[in-house]
Amino acid sequence: MGGTQKSSFTQHNHYDIYFSGSSIDTTPSPKGGIILIGGGSGCDDALVWFIRQAAYGDVVVIRASGADGYNQPFIKMGASAVTSIVMKSREASQDLDLLTTVKNAEGIFFAGGDQSNYAKFLTATPLAAEINRAAKRGVPIGGSSAGLAILGEFYFPAHKDTITSDQTLADPYDHRLMLEKHLLNLPFLNNLITDSHFRDRDRMGRLITFMARILTDKWSSHVRGVGLDENVAIGIDANGIGEVFSDAGHAYLLEAESRPNSCAKSEPLTFDGVTVRKLPGNTKFDFKNWIDTNAKAYNLRVVGGKIIPSQGFIY
Repeated sequence: MGGTQKSSFTQHNHYDIYFSGSSIDTTPSPKGGIILIGGGSGCDDALVWFIRQAAYGDVVVIRASGADGYNQPFIKMGASAVTSIVMKSREASQDLDLLTTVKNAEGIFFAGGDQSNYAKFLTATPLAAEINRAAKRGVPIGGSSAGLAILGEFYFPAHKDTITSDQTLADPYDHRLMLEKHLLNLPFLNNLITDSHFRDRDRMGRLITFMARILTDKWSSHVRGVGLDENVAIGIDANGIGEVFSDAGHAYLLEAESRPNSCAKSEPLTFDGVTVRKLPGNTKFDFKNWIDTNAKAYNLRVVGGKIIPSQGFIY
């Protein structure tokens, strides 16, 4: 990190900017990749991985609330500069100065908060297109909690607040269960939906229901899900090889290749054929081919809105 170190705060009509780091612009070559974080205040090893993938260059943090909470941690991890952009409206996604800042980034990270704001502010905007272009040219992209929720091809925008596993399993077409798609187009996350705070908030049932809806609504004939406990992360490199970062929790990788037996409004879900892998820390997984060498794949069934795990599986 060279040059004069500085910090600044600038208010705009539709967004705020918090800047920390070097005043000298550098042109490192980022290594690409995706970082998925399930929420919580840990995962420093995963964030270090993200900064390394960004080649210790300029990192942009996109937020819909909060301030500059990632600035100093990222600087201490080696980032040359960190710009936190707190979006206040959809108009921010069309601002030329903001778009230039994102275009020049070596890493882009979505903070937690409320994913409905990300959906409102980003859907079909120049900013979303710029982030997709960044991913294609090898800029690592990541997110935690709400920032994780929007990264897959399919996502739960929480426009009508959150929803629990019991509620989704009892009625897969509950009015709160709205799904959207194609906010972003990131490598290795096609045909996939994510969920955060997984075991901490008992979200296995709702992730399975999200997948059931995607299949029933014919958005895809083959869907995958990634559920991450708090303080658990997966870093996926440019070749699609994922590494789980965790001290205690797990990453859950789900897959379904056939439509549910019953997925209808006001009726409990019945769904055979969901496989799940429960991965601890320091596990590798090939996201390009969806295979690994060590993790056992378990079968889960949902009958009348109740999850029935196969023998040996402990959620």
